[in-house]
Amino acid sequence: MTPRYYQELAAKRAGLDRFDQFRHLATDMMDAFYRWAQENLLGTDCSGTICLPLLLMGFSIRTTARDLYQRLFVHPVRGHHERHVAAAFVITTVEVQHNDRIEPAGGVTHVMPIVGNEVVIDAAWGQQVQLRSFRLIEELYNTPTTRVEYRALDWRLLQKLSDERVALHGVDPIVNEIMAA
Repeated sequence: MTPRYYQELAAKRAGLDRFDQFRHLATDMMDAFYRWAQENLLGTDCSGTICLPLLLMGFSIRTTARDLYQRLFVHPVRGHHERHVAAAFVITTVEVQHNDRIEPAGGVTHVMPIVGNEVVIDAAWGQQVQLRSFRLIEELYNTPTTRVEYRALDWRLLQKLSDERVALHGVDPIVNEIMAA
């Protein structure tokens, strides 16, 4: 998929409000497989399911689930009735081993964009990206060592970070081409 393809995809969604743009661009990733440190329509990690739609909406952002939680998605929410861009975050309740690192209590290990009424897109390790209900993610991720939190995006903070171009951790080559085009 070329940068032009991504630009055409974003152009198709340009007439929608921010919520619908984000939701549609995120659901366009449904055929992707989990690929760590990627954010494209063929492979993505969990934060890529949020960063790619925002990038295609014109924001220069590529960061981690932890950074999204701490710096951008700062307003607690429950449900998705108010037409805001929001995400579900998996937070550790105790210190846990997460992939190649120790995550302290209160650490963020996973993020999922909310794309409908109590529905998320889940890019889980080793799986194809899929839709999941709040009920299912709460069953999967509300455990003795983790909990699920729902938070809405602060557009003002997003614009500030985008303008500063400081939240661009490990952008994959396809995204670099899109940003350069």
